[in-house]
Amino acid sequence: MLIKTKGKYYKLTADIELTEDFEAENFSGEIDGDGHIILAEDYLASGMFNELSGNVKNLTIYAEYENKKIDEHFGILAKKSSGNIENVTINC
Repeated sequence: MLIKTKGKYYKLTADIELTEDFEAENFSGEIDGDGHIILAEDYLASGMFNELSGNVKNLTIYAEYENKKIDEHFGILAKKSSGNIENVTINC
């Protein structure tokens, strides 16, 4: 869970594999994936972030969504975004 992220900078130094349910939160900081991967098979049922108002860049997300019930407001990275997304690849 990311809390009070405004003005915070996160840089991945390794790939991440999500191994349990991930609850989406709002995010307003900056994430530099530095070319790394987030593997989220079956663990991003509601997207990575609820609302993204920060920046996400240089990241690849692998996710699987077969036979998932998802609501009408759904995105793999975020349900809603007013932020900047640069050099992000989504593979499903």
